[in-house]
Amino acid sequence: MPDVDKAFITDMQGVYAQHAQMCSIFNDSIRLLVTVSTLPLVAAGLLIQATKQLDFSSIPSVLVWTLLFTPFVVFLIVGITIQHRFVILFYARALNRYRAIYSTWAAAANQPIDLNPMPIDPQYPPNYEPRGQMGLVVHGSAVINGLYLGFGAYNIGGTVLALLSGLAYLGLMEWWYWFSSHRALP
Repeated sequence: MPDVDKAFITDMQGVYAQHAQMCSIFNDSIRLLVTVSTLPLVAAGLLIQATKQLDFSSIPSVLVWTLLFTPFVVFLIVGITIQHRFVILFYARALNRYRAIYSTWAAAANQPIDLNPMPIDPQYPPNYEPRGQMGLVVHGSAVINGLYLGFGAYNIGGTVLALLSGLAYLGLMEWWYWFSSHRALP
């Protein structure tokens, strides 16, 4: 039986290492997302500093294009970030499954172990977490970049186009997260 325990621990350490590496990649994609999302704010700040005023009804075309282009880049980055989160969840569920197997073996050998702080449900955590950290990333990105798109559209077509484009972006981002979450492997 010691060989089984050693193999089990080695497998669990490997899965944990891969999980930790994906968490690092996920954090890097969040950093990239925040960086790209702040580009229009930096451009507007530089514009305000140069002109000492900013009128949202007639902003320079370079800022309008920045406001229109950034949400599409952010949409792609959020999509990639969502996929990174699914891989993290896959590894978390694998660890939970290993814990459940180990807990079952220990109970069968009358050596129960206390795994209270650690989940052993292989279906946890779920893919769709609208109130979790991924939900915060998606909702926040959708609102901020929907506003960017709306401000850019306002300078092209007025209030109606601004509202429609901002709300459409918000809806698309939220729908994409929901759709991706339900399409991914549980």
